[in-house]
Amino acid sequence: MTKLSDTQKDQIDNLIQHTILPALQEDVCVANMDDVPKSDSNWEEICEERMNDLYVEALKYLKNNLE
Repeated sequence: MTKLSDTQKDQIDNLIQHTILPALQEDVCVANMDDVPKSDSNWEEICEERMNDLYVEALKYLKNNLE
């Protein structure tokens, strides 16, 4: 069985850290805030919490579907 070299593993780690994870946080895991008025004093916190929840769900999805 052929195995990844240490260099290839490093390249994959870099791809995940510098491309995939930032894209999830910035482009994919955008919270739907239609139900919260922008004037709500907790808008930022609600948005951040929802985005964090989406990020965790995206990581679970990736883990379960990378085959």
